[in-house]
Amino acid sequence: YTKKELIQKASDSGFTIRDLFYFNFASLFGWYVNGNILKKGTVAEGVLGFFDKMVPILRFCERKLLRKKMGISLIAVLEKN
Repeated sequence: YTKKELIQKASDSGFTIRDLFYFNFASLFGWYVNGNILKKGTVAEGVLGFFDKMVPILRFCERKLLRKKMGISLIAVLEKN
């Protein structure tokens, strides 16, 4: 979903959005390169190992620089009306 779609679906279902943000920015580039450029359906073990080593740096960038503005997942915290 896009943020707009999720807001509308939540509203239509009788929920109020309490928090809505993107998560997992670091995966965007790997997902795009692996699936769209390399045309692979799975991620190689070596690539995953490299990604695991990069997580502390990427986590810092995601939390401090991007402030939940971009990511591969959209997280919603809802409250029933």
